[in-house]
Amino acid sequence: MIPHDVRLILSGLLARSQKREVEWVESKATNFSHFGDFGVIFPTSSVMIWEDSREGTYGGRILNSRGDVIVSFDSEGSGEDRLLLEELMDLARRKVLRADETLAEIQKALEGNPRVGSLPATAPDDDEEVPF
Repeated sequence: MIPHDVRLILSGLLARSQKREVEWVESKATNFSHFGDFGVIFPTSSVMIWEDSREGTYGGRILNSRGDVIVSFDSEGSGEDRLLLEELMDLARRKVLRADETLAEIQKALEGNPRVGSLPATAPDDDEEVPF
């Protein structure tokens, strides 16, 4: 469940993320990797979010300047909470993984080249799986 004051913060992050105005980071690139998958670091606090694909749930934590958890929240409880966290997680993932830039590069390659793609450096044997 997401407390009302935290929902306001997450809704604000969602609105700003939709406008591409939030610098999401991958948590493993920070000192807070055990708190979530992606995060937004503010001068004196952080918002971390995570996805548990096995359970099909989302959650997160808000940390103070010392890294103490001041609020934990999750998607259990309401469909509205789940949708909010699911969309926020998707936008954070797209930002961190540079999804829009990658898709634009592929589209540009498709439009500008008579041949696209390349062969792997060494072709796999028939018994080996293709590495993707």
